[in-house]
Amino acid sequence: MKEFNEKYETAYTTFPQGIVNLKENITIPAGKLESEDTVILSIEDSKLSGLATGEYLAIAEITAISGSHAAINTEYNKVYMTVTVKEQDGLIKKNAAINSIGERITDYTNWIATADKNTSGGSWEQIFNGSTSTNSYWGFDEQPVTLTINMQESINLSAIRLYGRSASSNASNRFAEVKVATSTDGQHYDEWGTTTLDEMTTQSGYQYIVPYKPIEARYIQLTLTWNNTQTFRLGLVQVYTE
Repeated sequence: MKEFNEKYETAYTTFPQGIVNLKENITIPAGKLESEDTVILSIEDSKLSGLATGEYLAIAEITAISGSHAAINTEYNKVYMTVTVKEQDGLIKKNAAINSIGERITDYTNWIATADKNTSGGSWEQIFNGSTSTNSYWGFDEQPVTLTINMQESINLSAIRLYGRSASSNASNRFAEVKVATSTDGQHYDEWGTTTLDEMTTQSGYQYIVPYKPIEARYIQLTLTWNNTQTFRLGLVQVYTE
């Protein structure tokens, strides 16, 4: 490690003992000079808390071979792998990929939503009906609005999809900022953090909020701020589960 840092003027540190899993054996077929195997470095989720912020270096080295007609080339027997650990503010992925975020729930029977602001049109039932019609929404007379959604049972929540009324054709009806928190009992909420319009993946007017991993939840709290200062209408709230 010291030799590497001095040569390349870096400041990498070694991983704590027992943190890294590394595939130990690779095969070079007879008559070949290269292996088709992949050197895999992995860290179990349960061990991530053992890493402090910083830059780490792992060195995979060929130290022994089998076969009487082969020898180790000491100029090419090492692979260097670097890992940078940063503190992440909140649980929400920025500009997350949405091609594999779980299964979208389509049955919202018995779900209930409440808000901390007065209604200016529509109803909470309409945000669960799956319709993006301009006549289907829940409106409010001011913002920000905090919604509390009771899903009636706990799920592994893998994504939230929001649609502001007419958001597919009018970007001002999209959400400029969304704060998310979830709970299993309706009393103690865990905050995901706050995400913004630029950080949410948007497709056909839908805005996606995706955590780093599915989170068990029965209740969802959303504090919504629209991308305008005049009309505050929520078209849809939909969730995904894994």
